[in-house]
Amino acid sequence: MDNALGNTALTAIAAGLFALLVAVVTYLLTKKREHESEWRKAKLEHYREYVAALSGITEGRSSLAAQARYSDAVNSMTLIASPAVLAAVYAFQDEISFRNTMRTDEAYDRL
Repeated sequence: MDNALGNTALTAIAAGLFALLVAVVTYLLTKKREHESEWRKAKLEHYREYVAALSGITEGRSSLAAQARYSDAVNSMTLIASPAVLAAVYAFQDEISFRNTMRTDEAYDRL
């Protein structure tokens, strides 16, 4: 009888520990998913701001404030963008730079 009581207690403890483990793993996975969702939202906001700022520096609409906004948007992109996206952004910046005396509409449109 003592052995049966010990087995029952051991089973109850194991079940309790397993339930606790499941709860902890579920909590951690939920937090990870929430973090990833927040990160995607932040990235989307940075990309939206970049596109809006880019729209503001198009020919005929550009101003000092628009150029400052675009510069801020590009700087923010360095926090969230992949290396491939950054390479494309920097290539575009090089093309639209006032220092680029070889600027072409074809390269501008392509970039």
